[in-house]
Amino acid sequence: MAKKTAAESILREKTIKSSRVKIDSDSRFKSIKSMSILSIVLVVAICIVANAILSLTLDNRLTFDASSVQSNAVSSFTRTYL
Repeated sequence: MAKKTAAESILREKTIKSSRVKIDSDSRFKSIKSMSILSIVLVVAICIVANAILSLTLDNRLTFDASSVQSNAVSSFTRTYL
């Protein structure tokens, strides 16, 4: 029999299946999953609240139309229609 090199013996070794490793990784996965969902919900909630506060306080102060023909402005006809 020929001697096996370290690389060959490592490649041919069977993987160890341990229930403890699976449980540890599952609990970490669940905590990371819940933390990521919580952070996404928190960011969306902050964006919605910030948008509501800015729209209530700044209303038409941030409206800006730089076009020469006021193409982004609402006409009086449109206001009466709405």
